[in-house]
Amino acid sequence: MAGSAWGNAFSSSGTPHDPPLTSHGRDQAIELGQHLSVSGLKVDRLLCSPYTRCLQTAEYIIGVTGGEILVEHGLSEWYLPIRAASKGVHPRPGTAAHLSHSFTHINPDAHQSLLYPSRKGESEEALHERAKEILRLIVRQRTLEPQDRRTREDAEYFGLGRQDVLGTWTCERNGDCSFLTSGEERDWQFSYVEEYEEEGELDPSYVPSEDDKAPFSLSEGASVHEDAFSVEQALKPKL
Repeated sequence: MAGSAWGNAFSSSGTPHDPPLTSHGRDQAIELGQHLSVSGLKVDRLLCSPYTRCLQTAEYIIGVTGGEILVEHGLSEWYLPIRAASKGVHPRPGTAAHLSHSFTHINPDAHQSLLYPSRKGESEEALHERAKEILRLIVRQRTLEPQDRRTREDAEYFGLGRQDVLGTWTCERNGDCSFLTSGEERDWQFSYVEEYEEEGELDPSYVPSEDDKAPFSLSEGASVHEDAFSVEQALKPKL
């Protein structure tokens, strides 16, 4: 939705390829916040990618709906694989505590990132696996929270990303841009992307690890496909 400028793309975060919103992107973010406010949607917590333009959009939304921003690296954008011979890596934004100095609605104490994408990039298939896993981890974390700390409508929100539950829910909106003054401007599909290997950026602070060989790594306490937990069960409608 929101436009961004990629030339010499450094933001105040100091992260390469992390541009801020353009003026047009800011206008769209404001319109999105106003749309959600008018709709009566109550936002307690908004999980957001750590990239600048995503956090700026989240700030505009929370500014009118209330609530707080929780930074989750597992929701970061997609970077293509880096060729094996390259010493480069993809950037990784700072922690929630670091980013909270620039974004006032971030609560760095309310959430620690559950998953980190590989700095060596990922294929489309790996991206889908990451999306599925971070959804599972987020829903699991919210489900296991004490009742008085849960967002009242978490199940409804996360239901938008249900996996393998064909026939149990209905998609009411998909890429709706009707509330934007200019409507839809930049359609995007996976079919538009030509996958190739990239060079990455040299990062003197980067230390190679075994995690480089995996499509993503988990933070301490987050387990892949942990026994006895199912997103489908957690989101199962109450009769």
